[in-house]
Amino acid sequence: MTSAPEPPVAEVWPRAVRVVPEKLPNGPAFEPELYLPDGSLLARTGERDMPLWRSYAPGACPA
Repeated sequence: MTSAPEPPVAEVWPRAVRVVPEKLPNGPAFEPELYLPDGSLLARTGERDMPLWRSYAPGACPA
């Protein structure tokens, strides 16, 4: 017996999925580090041994 495929997480828990661009609005690529309750996130750019931390609020700046 085969089971039906699992629905995408975004359909089951839409508030649990965050879609972010590959780069920050000012250009650098980033790694999301911490999602904050207000919908913004703390992003890390730069090299691993010298990271730069930035806050990013999706929708606040053009992508």
